[in-house]
Amino acid sequence: MRIFVCQALSNAIIIVVYPIDCKYISPAGSALPLDSKKRPLSDAQVISMGTANGVSIHPRDVFAIAVRWNASAIVVAHNHPIGSPAPSKRDDELTWGLYAAGKMMGIPLVDHIVLGSKSFYSYADNTRLSQ
Repeated sequence: MRIFVCQALSNAIIIVVYPIDCKYISPAGSALPLDSKKRPLSDAQVISMGTANGVSIHPRDVFAIAVRWNASAIVVAHNHPIGSPAPSKRDDELTWGLYAAGKMMGIPLVDHIVLGSKSFYSYADNTRLSQ
């Protein structure tokens, strides 16, 4: 079991658990709806299961989860089965699209976490998201 802990905005602790080593599973994306104090409202909700080449995450699917759970904020995570958590250009584009959609809907994107086989990349921890 892999457990990744990152400090997201305002010292809220977000814990992402993947049951097995990320390099042995297909790309998958999930969303974690948060309340107004940045506490999870549910377990992470699967958005999309990918193929060997990637995962397709659409803002519509992310924010459908946020609305369903009456979330005040959202965290998105996906894995990179190749092992490196370094964000790709597609990851950056997705993050900025989710950030803009969240701002418009009043449900901010608190973090986008990319999981590698032994580590993770957090956009919030790397100050690439500003609220």
